[in-house]
Amino acid sequence: MPDPYTDEEYDRHLTHPAWDRAESALLFELCRRFDLRWPVIHDRFPKGSTPRTMEQLKERYYDMCRGLLLARTATDPTQDFSEHPLAKFR
Repeated sequence: MPDPYTDEEYDRHLTHPAWDRAESALLFELCRRFDLRWPVIHDRFPKGSTPRTMEQLKERYYDMCRGLLLARTATDPTQDFSEHPLAKFR
């Protein structure tokens, strides 16, 4: 399955100093595969050199979704991001 974002979108809107691209891609894949069931995603996410809490995984996923939504609606003036649930809740 292809990434839900392009290389340009990732480089311009989704980079984060504490997360590399491979971790971010894996997180998106696990979220897709396990339908946002966070205990399962947390269990399957590699512990590696930087163990992540479930809250960190959620924060990264929703921040990336919010960033993508902002970037994609910024180019379309007919879209109103302010009423979207990702804009209302943090």
